[in-house]
Amino acid sequence: MLDRLRRSEKHSIVVSARTGEGLDELRALIADELPRPDIDVTVLLPYDRGDLVNRLHNEADILASEHTEHGTRIEAKVNQTLVDELAAYAI
Repeated sequence: MLDRLRRSEKHSIVVSARTGEGLDELRALIADELPRPDIDVTVLLPYDRGDLVNRLHNEADILASEHTEHGTRIEAKVNQTLVDELAAYAI
């Protein structure tokens, strides 16, 4: 049954909850398929732009974060959409 499923279902992985068989293969596939932000940015976001800080934490890879007297300084890897939205805050 499993061999038939593997042959007929493209992009399938057989995983066993009992033995753990296939979990490493599943993790690798998920990691390969997830989008990865790849554009480096450094921004200084005013404290009233918590919405952008939240988006960075949800959609980017945060490399460093520091709270300063002028706002939150963040170094991150982001996608192109975020680059455009953060342009006004680039340092």
